[in-house]
Amino acid sequence: MNKQELDKLVDEIHEVSIGHRGWVSLTKARAKLIGISHELLLGCAKVYGLECEPHGRMGWTGTLPA
Repeated sequence: MNKQELDKLVDEIHEVSIGHRGWVSLTKARAKLIGISHELLLGCAKVYGLECEPHGRMGWTGTLPA
């Protein structure tokens, strides 16, 4: 597991959840880099209250619900 990338992801998710950032990238490649499944990555974002939606051809984003 890539702890440094995981810490960066958690910081970005937290920034989105408090409104200091607009979105966070939740791609399958990022999940693979961290060493977790994509479903777990999306689940982590949902715990913080983010909406996870497909974006583009291969990407996913997490944003606050409108």
